[in-house]
Amino acid sequence: MRKEPEDMVRKAADWYNFLFNAIDQGFCIIELVYDSNGLAVDYRFLEVNVIFEQQTGLKDVIGKTGSELTPGTEQYWIKDFERVVRTGEPVRVENYHGSTGRWYVAHAARIGDENSRQVAILFDDITEQKSDAIRMAGTETSMRERENWLKGQQQAFKTAISGGHLAESLEPLVVTIAVQTKGDARSAFYLIPPDGKGLHLVAGMDEAYAEAISGFEVGSESLACGLAMHTGEPVITPDVEREPRWKPFLEIARKHQYRACWSFPVRTNDGPVLGTLAMYFKTPREPLEREMEMAEVLAHSAAIIISHNTELRERRRAEAALREAELQYRVQLESEVAERTAELKNSKELLQATLDSNPEMIQVFRAVRDRQGKITDFVWILNNASSEHAYGDVIGKSLLENNPGVLAAGIFDNLVQVTETGIPRQYEMRYVNEQFDGWFYQSVVKLDDGVATNTINITERKKAEERLMQVEAGKKREIFLVSLSTLEEERYRISESLHNGIGQILYGIKINFSTLRQQIPVQEFNEIKAYINTLLTDAIMETRRVSHELMPATLEEFGLKSAIDDICDQLSDNTRFTCHVRGLDTRMEKYLELAVYRTVQELMTNVVRHASATIATIDIIHKQAEIRITVTDNGMGMEAGKKHKPGIGLASIRSKIKLLDGEIRIDSEKSRGTTVSITIPIHQ
Repeated sequence: MRKEPEDMVRKAADWYNFLFNAIDQGFCIIELVYDSNGLAVDYRFLEVNVIFEQQTGLKDVIGKTGSELTPGTEQYWIKDFERVVRTGEPVRVENYHGSTGRWYVAHAARIGDENSRQVAILFDDITEQKSDAIRMAGTETSMRERENWLKGQQQAFKTAISGGHLAESLEPLVVTIAVQTKGDARSAFYLIPPDGKGLHLVAGMDEAYAEAISGFEVGSESLACGLAMHTGEPVITPDVEREPRWKPFLEIARKHQYRACWSFPVRTNDGPVLGTLAMYFKTPREPLEREMEMAEVLAHSAAIIISHNTELRERRRAEAALREAELQYRVQLESEVAERTAELKNSKELLQATLDSNPEMIQVFRAVRDRQGKITDFVWILNNASSEHAYGDVIGKSLLENNPGVLAAGIFDNLVQVTETGIPRQYEMRYVNEQFDGWFYQSVVKLDDGVATNTINITERKKAEERLMQVEAGKKREIFLVSLSTLEEERYRISESLHNGIGQILYGIKINFSTLRQQIPVQEFNEIKAYINTLLTDAIMETRRVSHELMPATLEEFGLKSAIDDICDQLSDNTRFTCHVRGLDTRMEKYLELAVYRTVQELMTNVVRHASATIATIDIIHKQAEIRITVTDNGMGMEAGKKHKPGIGLASIRSKIKLLDGEIRIDSEKSRGTTVSITIPIHQ
């Protein structure tokens, strides 16, 4: 007996949960929260159904308060729920909930007796319907206004298209503005005159106002329409009495009874400013959004009308000019036709004579196609004298029959490709067939259903290029051998300096160190020490000398002039060198400075080693695009028969100067000295 009531309770609970979550509206049970003064200040969620989360976007709300979940909830929700608890009477409310950003329609009823604080709420999210209603109300008003704008535009366009005067075409727009503002606004359209100075009233306002603002400047220092026309942006002056820039024009504004002035540029999309639209109000006021939109729409319409009017005037002028030109052209044409008719009779002979004067072979071929449209051959339709000399009389004959070698050489395929694609081709080719044995250059262009070719015999040029390549290869080998010999000589010289100079000094130091022993007399120790110190100093000096020869630090740090001066100081011993350096105050490229330095160093070293000279002069001059080096000595010179067979030193210099595109000249006689002159160009 006890089990049956328990089953009934469980089934009732199951049915309650099923119905609770099955309804398609949001449902919740809340309990009001009161402060110490007995005022309802919040509410706590006790139960919610599944749809609750979908309608509110809130999750995990059981046991939490409204202030925790949606801080800032409007007080009118709590007041409505408190009235339901206090009176026990259900209510239906339709309000906006800011924290969730939604509109709700809710039915609230108290649960329990008069002491209960719980409220059951059944609600729907009506945000979309509410938004649609708000939009619909605004849309209806906007549509009525736009309908009035459209009527004004249609009337203006109709007048413009029928060829009416510009002022007549713009007048309907002025009327539209007056109607839309319920007579609060007067308006006017202005243009920039051809001279680009001042404003020109076209429509609206009266003649007295047009005369008052005549010559109103356009520019950055202007105001109202002058500034709008300059910047291309609207200029809104809510109250001219409060705008300092309007002070010089207040008398005009007062006389014509307006306080607010709005100016809008008249232009087509991304086009130049053609004029302005001005709106004048008797009382100070800021524009509403719909008024700004109306002004922009009507200004754009005015721009179209003005552009049409300008085009119409230009077209009329152009048509008049065209009629005059046609009359003159007809007279001139009749005269020229008579002259050209006589000239055309001789055009074919003139063309042939022109082609025959060209030494290159010019030929024109027409394609021969099979039934499927595939090109199977070409026939000659034109030859100049050079081509006829090579091929004979071949007009109308088959290319493949007369020159079958063009297939294997690929020439035929080139002609087909140009004919089919229209893309010109140029190529060089070796051809050994029929009438030709050698190289040729050929350009091919499409001409109707065929090609025109221009062929140049380049056999001699190719042979010259081959000879030049052989000469260049020989020169490169010669330069390589000389460079290799020079490098080996330099290595030998460095090795000799290290062996005979530094090596001997270091060996002497070693021998003197071996004489040191314990209990050596002080005087003998000091003598050995002093000698070793002298040898070490010599070794340091010799190391610096060799290092300087390998890479002069003076050249790197102080430039070519200082480095040349150092060479003169170092080598002036038995031979007295006098160095003159001019025009090298600014640095040159590093490779060029090093090349000049090494050249001068080798020439001076040759003088010291081989010339037996007592005096030598070095002149280095930098003039514009070249460097000139002259080395003169009073040595024994060279025999006339041997001066063009230099040793490795001069050969190295020659190869170096040749790589720099320079020139070298040697003037020498036996017992009368030698002069070496070098010119090196400087490439910018």
